[in-house]
Amino acid sequence: SADTILTQFFKSDAPWNESRWKNPKFDQLLLAARAETDTGKRRQLYADMQSMIHEDAGIGIPLFLASIDGHSSKLKGLSPIPLGGLMGYSFAENVWLDA
Repeated sequence: SADTILTQFFKSDAPWNESRWKNPKFDQLLLAARAETDTGKRRQLYADMQSMIHEDAGIGIPLFLASIDGHSSKLKGLSPIPLGGLMGYSFAENVWLDA
């Protein structure tokens, strides 16, 4: 989810915040987004945080792993997520074949 990525790499005290970027407003928006029950408002909060990262933060991306998820009408429970191919490698917990 967006929350997972933003928390792991951009929250001020995140262990994987390798750019050492710190922004108290970003941290506040992250907590607010987690608590927001309105989907549209939550989406906007995450969009605002991504804009803050684009405008002010830094990150090095040494590689980009491209993968394709295959779909069939018999394959149930598979949906693309931003954590990587095959549902962030949690596909075995969520996917089944409907014969």
